[in-house]
Amino acid sequence: MKQKFLLISLFLFSALLGAQEPTETPQTEPEQEEIDKSFWLEEESVERPKPVDVQTLFFKTVVLVVFLSGAVLAGGWLLKKATGSKFNSFNTEGAIQLLERKYLSPKTSVWLLEVNEKPIVVIESVHGVAVHALNPDDKGSLE
Repeated sequence: MKQKFLLISLFLFSALLGAQEPTETPQTEPEQEEIDKSFWLEEESVERPKPVDVQTLFFKTVVLVVFLSGAVLAGGWLLKKATGSKFNSFNTEGAIQLLERKYLSPKTSVWLLEVNEKPIVVIESVHGVAVHALNPDDKGSLE
């Protein structure tokens, strides 16, 4: 929004300056102005721009692309870690539904599932997987 406003104001300002009548500058006679042509023709006094180093620009571009790609990937990973399992809205239909997941340690987790409206607890660890069916009467105590 600020950029659009700046561009519009710059355009209007330049249009206002262009609308003004140009002031006439007094013409000087050619005899009054003597130009030392030898100064302008000397090769040593002319500074030419240095040629562009394409290899350096290419290297900088590659480094910038790698840095930005890493930043995007890191941001996505952080977003995934920060949200965790908060967005499980896709799990609303079907015979198997994930009700809750808890991590007890980095390699041990407990899952509360509902299979055909029957609660089941799945315990996953490095030693194996254990499945326990819960009594439907105990379901109210879990919530």
